[in-house]
Amino acid sequence: MSKNMQRFEHPDDIPHLIRHRYIADVFDRERTKQFAAEMGKPENTLVFVTSKSFDVESLPKKEKWYKIDYSSDKYS
Repeated sequence: MSKNMQRFEHPDDIPHLIRHRYIADVFDRERTKQFAAEMGKPENTLVFVTSKSFDVESLPKKEKWYKIDYSSDKYS
């Protein structure tokens, strides 16, 4: 961040040091539509289903860090 601080000309700009990388101050309607279209595609989604009723046999994988049993399948 110290490298980026050199780009700010006024002390009032410093609070935006972290913000400026993640905020779009200019509204771009076409870009927003493209982004929404990508988010709405089923192939760009993940669905997580949790329940205590799953059998351990139906959860063949084990998460490395938290040791949680799970399975992973594609859906239509």
